[in-house]
Amino acid sequence: MSGAHEGAAPHGGAGPLGHFHLAQELDFNSARPPQLTVGNSGGPLDDGPVDTNAEQQSVGTPSQQVHESVTKLRSGGLGIFGYADLRYDGTTWNLAFRDRTGDLLDGRCRLSTSTDHRTFVC
Repeated sequence: MSGAHEGAAPHGGAGPLGHFHLAQELDFNSARPPQLTVGNSGGPLDDGPVDTNAEQQSVGTPSQQVHESVTKLRSGGLGIFGYADLRYDGTTWNLAFRDRTGDLLDGRCRLSTSTDHRTFVC
């Protein structure tokens, strides 16, 4: 290899690129707050990973084991086009999923104030 390809990976520099729309919550059953990924604004949700494949895996720094993975919105499941908003009310965080017009979809989730087990209660 020479020229522009000298720093490339030995098996070639090409690979699949793209993205998908996902809503996922990872709960650690600990004082660590849950991790949220919300990627449904702009299109309907795609199928996410199999939740049980994420559970018991260690993520983050410092590393911590995933207790529960939820990849479907609690209020409708796959195919929802909309967005989520996360707002602080002065005490804790509140999560709401909304449709494309901003109407609330089936309730809200509230981050527990427990210092032992931080999770969203819906």
